[in-house]
Amino acid sequence: MEHEELDQHETHERLAETHAVAEESAAAPTAFNDFVLAYDALKAMPCVVANNLTGQPLGGKTLAPGIYCFPSTTADLTTGTLTLDAGGDSNAVWVFQVGTGITTGTASVAMINGWQQRNVFWQIGTAATIGTGTAFKGNILAGSAITFSGVNSSLVGRAFAKTAVTMTGANISLGQ
Repeated sequence: MEHEELDQHETHERLAETHAVAEESAAAPTAFNDFVLAYDALKAMPCVVANNLTGQPLGGKTLAPGIYCFPSTTADLTTGTLTLDAGGDSNAVWVFQVGTGITTGTASVAMINGWQQRNVFWQIGTAATIGTGTAFKGNILAGSAITFSGVNSSLVGRAFAKTAVTMTGANISLGQ
């Protein structure tokens, strides 16, 4: 019995040591720093005046590859479908720069004519709220948080945030 207690004690010490080593790993800080560099690079990309979508809902729009911006406002994808048309270019890239946040409802992002969701970037100033029934595509990089707030919300892509990513009833996959 005494020997068994010693083994358990040694096991707990070894687990504690292993945990301490894992916490000191450089992988997490490096990944976070890479996220911050990508976030800042996306934010710094120039957006031409013609692609300023301030005040325009995204649902119902068809957009060619490019940089689109909402410099000081929230992006609205509460209804309808945002269609991203690659025009046959499988390397087409879309960047959405959103000054504050994005809110979605029962809406979707559709991609046509040679697309890859890994080439869609959503740089969000503060928070993204992906609502119930939203089918979202691309990589979300948020300055604060990302919340998947409802049943049947989905993301084909990635979700990165400086503070938290919260999911309730969401499905996330990398897709293509």
